[in-house]
Amino acid sequence: DLPPVLSDEEKLRMVLLNLIDNGIKYIQGQGRVEVTGVLKDGYIEVSVKDTGVGIPKEQQKNIFQKFFRSDNAMKHQTVGSGLGLFIVKAIIDANHGKIWFQSQESKGSTFYFKIPIAK
Repeated sequence: DLPPVLSDEEKLRMVLLNLIDNGIKYIQGQGRVEVTGVLKDGYIEVSVKDTGVGIPKEQQKNIFQKFFRSDNAMKHQTVGSGLGLFIVKAIIDANHGKIWFQSQESKGSTFYFKIPIAK
């Protein structure tokens, strides 16, 4: 029962699908991806948490750059353009939102984004 946001539905779907797909792709063996959404301070805040390979700390600063893929991501999943998270960030920014993440190598990642609710 979350309120609507002002966003292009198709583009927001792309954001969610990319984050979920990344979570699934980078799980080794069995694992899980959890998606949650909450109303918080006039925004819908979504989190996509996975139990995947995580992102090395020294490479985290580059994660939203065009064509960037972390070393362990390339070892685990050799196919990819490095454009997904760059595009996701552009969509969230265009919707006056914010995206961030927490990650620990070999433990997984949680990507968060928030978008203002429609007023």
